[in-house]
Amino acid sequence: MTLYSLLGKVEDESEKDLTWFLDFASEYLDFTKFGESSTPNIQADIVSQNEDNYHFIQYKDDGKHCVTRPINSNLFIKAKDFSNERKVFEDALPFIKEIKNETEIRKTI
Repeated sequence: MTLYSLLGKVEDESEKDLTWFLDFASEYLDFTKFGESSTPNIQADIVSQNEDNYHFIQYKDDGKHCVTRPINSNLFIKAKDFSNERKVFEDALPFIKEIKNETEIRKTI
């Protein structure tokens, strides 16, 4: 997996469904290992001085050392947790109205 293969998927103009977005999120997290201690495809994870939940990722050579726009880490699931969180999300989605008071499940969604 390379950064450009991920970009190619995003640039594809075919219709995309929820499963496509979840698969893409999984692939991106596997590529970046965002939130993990070892990030082999990332040159640097720059943390904002004023807002420590905002990160700027600098990609390695395949990303020409470009730096992302700010990423709010509070909105990201760690790569190692994504598979479990995805299952919770997919299992809970049909019952979204019934789980309105279940805070932990709704945080995942």
